[in-house]
Amino acid sequence: MTNMLTEVSAVAHMSTEAWSVTPSGPNTSTCSSEGFSDDECFNFKVAKAVVAGTSLILSVAMFALILVYRVWKSLAMRQVLFLCIAGIIDSTAWLVSASREDEEILCIFEGWYIHFAILLLMVAVFLIIINMFMITVMKRNFVQTQKQEILYHFMAVIVCLSVSLLPFIDNAFDHAGAWCWIRKDQPSWRFGGLYTLQWIFLAVMIVLYVVIMWTLKKRVREFAGNREGNANLEILIKETKVLMGYPIAYVIIAIFATANRIQNQVSETPVYGLTMLHLVSECLRGTFNAIVFGVTFGRKIYKGHLPKTPPCLTGRKKNARGREMENVEQERKANQL
Repeated sequence: MTNMLTEVSAVAHMSTEAWSVTPSGPNTSTCSSEGFSDDECFNFKVAKAVVAGTSLILSVAMFALILVYRVWKSLAMRQVLFLCIAGIIDSTAWLVSASREDEEILCIFEGWYIHFAILLLMVAVFLIIINMFMITVMKRNFVQTQKQEILYHFMAVIVCLSVSLLPFIDNAFDHAGAWCWIRKDQPSWRFGGLYTLQWIFLAVMIVLYVVIMWTLKKRVREFAGNREGNANLEILIKETKVLMGYPIAYVIIAIFATANRIQNQVSETPVYGLTMLHLVSECLRGTFNAIVFGVTFGRKIYKGHLPKTPPCLTGRKKNARGREMENVEQERKANQL
């Protein structure tokens, strides 16, 4: 009898211990095992769902505006369209991250998907700067650039996909703090496969931007006696400054992300505030892109380069020749900016 009571007591004690570590929030067991409290893990999930959801809505709105205003006929806007698609993929990745993480297969998929989305968005921003560089510095016209457009977008996706698959060599995708990504014991893949690449790309973008601005200002001095040419260059300079908002937003995000991952490597105890800044800034990529896009798009509507009402909603009927001439004129104005 005494032995039976002892066994029952032991079972009850084990059940109490198991209950005491059960997360208060839904599906937070993975996060809790990484050193965060249950409430902190629940806050991470809410932040991912809300912020990433907002970015997804704004990215879809960007996509819709580009289509209904038909500005995708412009090379520059097609670059932004590719960035918009990358932003939708990135926001979707973080929404997936807000779902269940305790299933191993889903966690591995989530880690790879986030890795691929971040790389794709980085390359999309880089392509905008490259496009500006080719047109302003290398003096390549829009026709020459358009011929290579499909090729370098296709190559961008293939390169990002290939790089994102490399960590599978060491089965590196697993639980990595508040969400799934590359494990802490794989610093070479964490920094060599993402953060080092990020800062190299950002450094190159800054150098290219300086060269672009120096070239444009040099041409302004050369066109000092040409009022129309000088005016067009001044517009291009203003637009270039606004477009620089995309890589600037990327730098802000990269600072928090890099700082948090460095802290993870040098300390066993994660910092809740820094991790939350990392998470929110990552989920805000689509929102940052939408803000920059809204500034440039609103400026074009305000200055009359785009109609206030989308062409598809005007209800006007045009013959084929009229639509062709309108498309040519719209592309000329959009490319001029």
